[in-house]
Amino acid sequence: ELRYQSNDPLFLNAVKSLNMPELPFIGLLSAPANVLRSLVTRDPGFISQIRDLQPDLILVAAYGQLLPRQLLEIPRLGCLNVHTSLLPRWRGAAPIHRAIIAGDAETGVTIMRVVLALDAGPMLSRVSVPIDDAVTSDHLEVQLAEAGAQLLVHTWPAVLTLGLRMN
Repeated sequence: ELRYQSNDPLFLNAVKSLNMPELPFIGLLSAPANVLRSLVTRDPGFISQIRDLQPDLILVAAYGQLLPRQLLEIPRLGCLNVHTSLLPRWRGAAPIHRAIIAGDAETGVTIMRVVLALDAGPMLSRVSVPIDDAVTSDHLEVQLAEAGAQLLVHTWPAVLTLGLRMN
């Protein structure tokens, strides 16, 4: 059984929605999480906006582009990617569709460190999800999103507690 600890209200709300057991205080986030979106991560204005936030950690999911060095160097703990395949299989774009088309019996989610190459950073954790014969990409995407959220809940406390630098 996986368990977690946190005193962060946003984190606690996310975990409560997953119906997971709660343990007392360990301090994960010192401020509310900010969600910023940009189609162009090389934009100096966007990079400046991120720098001004002084994030401890940047999280990306379903992004599909290389993040520039200037962005990767900002967070104290680096960047994590939630990737919807069991890496190294199906690196890059459309991993859900590619797994179904290939007839894979399973796929999953991998949480990895972001580096200067696409889906090439060290893997921190992963979880498998079976693919049944009648599954659609839309349905599998929902399953993987749920599995990825649970996996992230169990992965980032270790990243924060151990103070791993992600570069």
